[in-house]
Amino acid sequence: MKINGKLQGILVAGLLAMMISPVMAQENEESLEQYLPQVSQQGQITYTSGGIGLEERGALEATAKKYNLIISNADRKGEFTAETTIVVTRKGNQEMLTVNDVGPLLYAKLPTGAYVVKATNGDKKAERTVSISGQKQARIHFIWSE
Repeated sequence: MKINGKLQGILVAGLLAMMISPVMAQENEESLEQYLPQVSQQGQITYTSGGIGLEERGALEATAKKYNLIISNADRKGEFTAETTIVVTRKGNQEMLTVNDVGPLLYAKLPTGAYVVKATNGDKKAERTVSISGQKQARIHFIWSE
């Protein structure tokens, strides 16, 4: 099969990109580590919170696969907000996680089960239910009015 010059150039560029991207991803991950917020433990729950600034948000997003619950906070304009209190309870009102002054993002690793997530931002309150199972990731978005 004969390939014209333009198509051959595209194929070569694609192959190079596939070879270079794992190296760049590793370098990118290493450079983002400096921006990662502290990982904390509360009982059996591992969590981290932050996401203020592009670097910190990018660093957090690079670790998302380690967590099975992702919570974000934003205003109606889509701007990320912080200073939210999150309380995660299990059936029977068993408190599993309480985090004050949550940054725009909260990532948590919860055991399999059903949970109620209560959020307070200033004088506003919201509540969501979520089910955690297997490797599936659950996402909750709280939208706060100004």
